[in-house]
Amino acid sequence: NAILGEEITIVDSGPGTTRDAINIRFRRDGVDYEIVDTAGMRKRKKIFDEVESASISKAIQAIRQSDVTWLVLDATQQPGQQDKEISSYIAEHGKACIFVINKWDLVEKDHRTFDEFSKFIRTDMALFDYVPIISVSALDNLRIKKILDLTQVIFAEYSTRIPTSTLNRAFSEVTSEFSHPLVSGKRPMPKYITQVSTNPPTFVIFTSYPELIKQPYKRFIENRLRESFGFQGSPIVLHFRSTKKSEKDIKQEV
Repeated sequence: NAILGEEITIVDSGPGTTRDAINIRFRRDGVDYEIVDTAGMRKRKKIFDEVESASISKAIQAIRQSDVTWLVLDATQQPGQQDKEISSYIAEHGKACIFVINKWDLVEKDHRTFDEFSKFIRTDMALFDYVPIISVSALDNLRIKKILDLTQVIFAEYSTRIPTSTLNRAFSEVTSEFSHPLVSGKRPMPKYITQVSTNPPTFVIFTSYPELIKQPYKRFIENRLRESFGFQGSPIVLHFRSTKKSEKDIKQEV
């Protein structure tokens, strides 16, 4: 409601009930949006086991069909297990995300409050450190416009394709900075990276012993890709393939 209360031309809207996801299409600053407003899920238990619930089913369907999701958290409550489950579901389906902290008007605060609140979320939801956080108040119309501005930035990076030559210049610096540890006397040696798709940004890395690549090294590469190219709010998908397979594919193409 706060978003639609601004200077927005509504194209059309789909009516819904409390149990339904409500689809609203509108245009702002020459950009077309479609917002799917879903039923709240925080108070439900075992949200992904309750497939019989129409509201939960519609919300999950909305996540699957979205590009950028807004996970709205209550500033007066701590993030709970269900928030983590929803975040995981969003990431597993390759969707970009923003943590929107609503009811910021109800929080007693000073100049450190947002940083402290953000730090708490980062600690409690450490796997989603790439997701930006914005505090808003729907009641006071605080930073509501910035949600759409941030959504535009995130969608642009979510849809970005990096040229292979640019990728590999950055990747060579990454691999020279830190080598994968030995595993049973064998050391995976990443050689080459290419981006195979967007939405979410997906990369294939050609390496020796791809089956030996450990999760900490995957996180290291992901973090370096973010430092070089952004991708804020977007999960990054990494696939590791054998260098020999890469050479074979190149010969076939030639």
